[in-house]
Amino acid sequence: MWKPATNITKLSILGAVIATTLGIHYGWLTHTIFGHIHWLHAAHGRFCYIPIVIAAAWFGIRGSLAAATVISVAVLPYILSLDVDSNAMLSEYVEIIFYYAIAVLSGALVDRELRARRRAEEARLQLERSQKLSLV
Repeated sequence: MWKPATNITKLSILGAVIATTLGIHYGWLTHTIFGHIHWLHAAHGRFCYIPIVIAAAWFGIRGSLAAATVISVAVLPYILSLDVDSNAMLSEYVEIIFYYAIAVLSGALVDRELRARRRAEEARLQLERSQKLSLV
């Protein structure tokens, strides 16, 4: 499996994914081709989970929360410019809550997995040291 070599590469890829999802959200990438399609806007909210999960995998809970914050702040001007009823506005705010819920969940799972790997590696090293001492 391909892994980006540096954090700069990871941040560049993450930035591109976030920019693409925001381009879909604001219609920069889709309205010129498709016009305004309601289902595409509804699907966009779910597209934003992708960079949040990628950030969690690469940077843990801090990365996923940072990605959720960047996306939320970038989407706020769109939400505030909507001329819709309060139910539609509430739906947009609930989506932001879900961004953070996904960030916490995926980030916590990744951090827990990394801690478990670290503990297993420490236990393996300690076992090797014990075996060497027992040979002496």
